[in-house]
Amino acid sequence: MNYKSIAVLVVLICLIFSIPVMAATKLTKIEDGKVTKMDDGTLAKVDHWQNTFPMEITAPVHGDAWPPSSKYKITWIYDEKRFNSDTVKILLLKGGKVAQTISAYNVIGMNGKGEAPPNNFDMVPPGNDYQIKIVGLDSHTKNETNQYAISAYFTILAERKVQITAPYNAQVFYLGENIPISWNYAGDIGKTLQLHLFNFKATPQIARDINLAAPTGNSGHGSYDWQIPNDLPTGSYQISIEGNDQYVYHAVSEFTIAKYKAVVITPGTIHIPKPGEKFELNPQPEPPEKIKH
Repeated sequence: MNYKSIAVLVVLICLIFSIPVMAATKLTKIEDGKVTKMDDGTLAKVDHWQNTFPMEITAPVHGDAWPPSSKYKITWIYDEKRFNSDTVKILLLKGGKVAQTISAYNVIGMNGKGEAPPNNFDMVPPGNDYQIKIVGLDSHTKNETNQYAISAYFTILAERKVQITAPYNAQVFYLGENIPISWNYAGDIGKTLQLHLFNFKATPQIARDINLAAPTGNSGHGSYDWQIPNDLPTGSYQISIEGNDQYVYHAVSEFTIAKYKAVVITPGTIHIPKPGEKFELNPQPEPPEKIKH
């Protein structure tokens, strides 16, 4: 083999091995796709659904932490050409096993997007090993198909509650008095709470910030004493307690603030003077007798 033949062979070999690289480069022209790392280390944009199941759960995502009593939407996107079901079953997994059926029959969605009605998870224990699984259902039999999607792991928190124990409803307080505010709580609700005084109206508004960083308390119980300002308008009010972290715990107690304290007069406790009788509103005590020397 002469030198010319060897040179031609080398050129042919280079052309053969350059074909995959060229094909990878062409993938960058795809508009609706993801950027991914190719085997040769280059970045290329590939079809969103290439080599994947034709569905992806977009909520929850990794790192989400959901309080059980809060309602959250489960959302997903899907390939209308490749996903063969009009309806899906939605499951809650814990540790890879079914913990709850969220929806036995849910419409897949429209225009490649779907969602389930807001759900809460107050009947399951807390944990960080939860996932959502969405399974396609056969259009005729309604049995599960082999098309499904599973979300990333997310956390369901322990139940968090705040309940006001004082003041209780229908209590009456007066300007200048102290109001003992107390509450019970459950779960990790943070180290401090916000205490607000609300006007009791059709649309309540904050009348005063009582304390924006009141200590939560200990062993499920907390308290705070607040003196009613003398310049506060009288009327019906509410105490509101809210959390200082990213979750809100709202509890309300309704009561009344009055200007003067009512005096209850019992019959027979007031002496009414007779005609001609001297009557002093504030009788002075008799002076003490002089000490005889």
